[in-house]
Amino acid sequence: MKKVLSLVLVIAMVLSSMSFAFASNLTDIADNDYEKAIETLVGLGVITGYEDGTFRPEKTITRAEMAKLMVITLGYGDLVAGSKSNFADTQSHWADAYIALAAGKGIVVGDGNGNFRPDAVVSYNEAITMLVRGLGYTDDCNELKGMTWPTNFKVKAAELDITDDVAMSTNGADRGGVAQLIYNALDSTLVSVDSDGNVVFFKDADNANKLLLSRLGEKVTVEITPDSVDEDSDDYLGDIVDLTSYMYQTLTVYENDDEYVVFVKSSDSVVIEGTVDSVTTADNEFVVEDADEDDFTIDLADSVLNANKVNVFYNGAEFEATISDIKDTFESITVVGFEDEDDDNGKIDKADELIGLVVTDATDIVRVEKEYVAGKAKLDSLVLPVDSDDDVDLTKITVTGDAESLEDVQEDDIVVQYSAKDDEVTTLAVTRNTLEGKVTRVKDSNTFLIDGVSYDTADMYMGEALILGSDGIFYLDNNGEIADFDGDSEGPTDYAVVLGVENGNVDSKFTSVSIDNLPQIKLATQDDETVVYDLYVELESDGDVDGTFEFQKQSETKLTDYFTGTIADVADPAEELVVETGAKAIPVYSLVKYSLNEDGQIDELEVVMTTFAYSNTVDFEKSSNELSDDVIVFDATGDDYEVVSVDSLPTEPYAEVVRNSNGEIEVVVVKADEIDDAADVIFAYIYDADPAYDGNSDKVQLAGVYTDNADSSIYTTDDTTLGVSADFVEGVYAVKYDGEAIDVATSVTTAAGTIANGIVLNDTADTVNAKGNMIEINNEWYAMSENATIVTIIDGEADDLADLYDIEEDETNLVVYLNADGDIDLILIIE
Repeated sequence: MKKVLSLVLVIAMVLSSMSFAFASNLTDIADNDYEKAIETLVGLGVITGYEDGTFRPEKTITRAEMAKLMVITLGYGDLVAGSKSNFADTQSHWADAYIALAAGKGIVVGDGNGNFRPDAVVSYNEAITMLVRGLGYTDDCNELKGMTWPTNFKVKAAELDITDDVAMSTNGADRGGVAQLIYNALDSTLVSVDSDGNVVFFKDADNANKLLLSRLGEKVTVEITPDSVDEDSDDYLGDIVDLTSYMYQTLTVYENDDEYVVFVKSSDSVVIEGTVDSVTTADNEFVVEDADEDDFTIDLADSVLNANKVNVFYNGAEFEATISDIKDTFESITVVGFEDEDDDNGKIDKADELIGLVVTDATDIVRVEKEYVAGKAKLDSLVLPVDSDDDVDLTKITVTGDAESLEDVQEDDIVVQYSAKDDEVTTLAVTRNTLEGKVTRVKDSNTFLIDGVSYDTADMYMGEALILGSDGIFYLDNNGEIADFDGDSEGPTDYAVVLGVENGNVDSKFTSVSIDNLPQIKLATQDDETVVYDLYVELESDGDVDGTFEFQKQSETKLTDYFTGTIADVADPAEELVVETGAKAIPVYSLVKYSLNEDGQIDELEVVMTTFAYSNTVDFEKSSNELSDDVIVFDATGDDYEVVSVDSLPTEPYAEVVRNSNGEIEVVVVKADEIDDAADVIFAYIYDADPAYDGNSDKVQLAGVYTDNADSSIYTTDDTTLGVSADFVEGVYAVKYDGEAIDVATSVTTAAGTIANGIVLNDTADTVNAKGNMIEINNEWYAMSENATIVTIIDGEADDLADLYDIEEDETNLVVYLNADGDIDLILIIE
């Protein structure tokens, strides 16, 4: 028989005999002491809130309301119709039928004068008495004799843990406290009292004690699968309880008449909850570390489940995983299995003992700049699930935390996204928790003390590198970790690629030590310059090196051999100062950030990326790969890492990227020979041209241009690019544009055919995929380029910008301009 093992960390809610219901959306119970009890009883249908969405936990309860609560809790709600009480003051009262049934069951009594006092506030003594009587204990029970009322019932209630966590006031029982009393009593055993006053426990069909819960539902055993939480499945078990928390477990539950789970009593599964400590792909095993820092090795090779595969419930949807899918970066993992009855060793270590894994894994993060627009399939840069018509599917989106819906998300909120493998479902954890302060201590690269309080940085931290003294606003995510930072880090700011490193040296004369040559570093800077800088180093009077870096002496064997320790008391002449950060040498062709002191020496250096693997292409048409306005593009062609225009980027080059605090790409390092010059020529709509002088005092033209999905004023490179002002004609131009100035501009017509470096299409949109930035014309799909712009034309003149969401399927009067790569630069909507 399967059993729960105390040897492993089991999810707390499983063994506490307490069910967690889905949030009831009551607006006034968050952080209330009785929140959990209220939520559970709402899920069980015992209590409800008010029409305005409140519960009012501080409001006192009347004796009539308490009588009704007891009738509902004991499952007698369907029996009250037609009941009439004998109390003189309840004959026309709304609760008379409930009072009658409660009195008939011995749960309530009158005041001895024929009255019930239905509208009097119920005291905690009375509420406790009603609950204990509801369980079957009578005034004649031997366990209550020898004490007077209410002490006898209060003592019994305490023995049954019914009064735990209840702050009992002398002014009357409040709604929150009564909810906690009932909640505490749910797993109490129902009893009867025999003629001798002895307590007799009721038993269920399994010969187990019959609980108060049995009055609210039927006790059954269920196995939780993805179908259990899929409302379209015949195996759906309802949403009264959040069953995703129990995925793959075998549970003892209570179901209502609809066969929906209303309460989880216990789990019969072995459950290990924690994080992945390590993964050994070659051995098909991974190690899970629980909250007590105990390690559990899960060996897929010993399992015959689908040939070393296992079902994983990943961020709300299932997929079949192998060992290569298990990552030590998962936010959390729950391993679910069972214990063979012949192998009681507390481990999931035999064939078929592993049932499944439940994984939480943050897939994206953003600090919101653009609030949600109704109907859009994006929240800022986060891509949302869509239905078969490519419309946003709100049924597949769960919003948690400090917002209740997409529309509630505000600017500067931190939103962590948890998407399933196929993006079928997603959860957005919204946090608007910030703190203002200064980094007063650095524990390690991921842990910082802010005004003396320790915080970790999130795995997907978006901000500038934090250093000692970083002062500003820190944005925390749903795990209380630093996700972003606004302020002054006083750290390196300029990007460069390392082209070479030369060590310096020191000399010793007459027992004093001096620096003959400073170490140097050769950089390809973001300003498209190749510069050699000295690295700041200073020798103190005792010969110690004082500087930003940990400079180390080079061994005599080879250049790559180093030993640790800073240079101190240099005694031998011609010792070399070796350039290192920490214990790691600065690699050539690494991406760094640096800053200069007043002497033009590098005094701060941060290695951002040590190597360029170019292992994956980067699709710059994906909304998640949005480029910042000041993006820097390094081209590795020729190993000089020339800085090139962003417009020269092909659609999907092999590249490495660095993102800023908003998740936008701010640096691109493109693999050699990936840049395509043809992408320099794009289509743009130019509606104005006037003579002007640029920032260099050169006479040029200033053009009003729709490109890069913006209405911009752009200088030309000379004063004749667009003809003289009087001859300028508004319309579409094929232009050579580097993101700063228009060099060549050729007017094009709207007639179909090959024009300049692109193709013009006049046709109807068959299908629009706004989420994927694509449009189908004549049964062929076209992608939007990085410069893609949509303009509405009214009466032959540009009116305003538009986007793909503004184009209806089967839209006519479209003019679509394709560049040389076959991507869309410009769409005109003719009205």
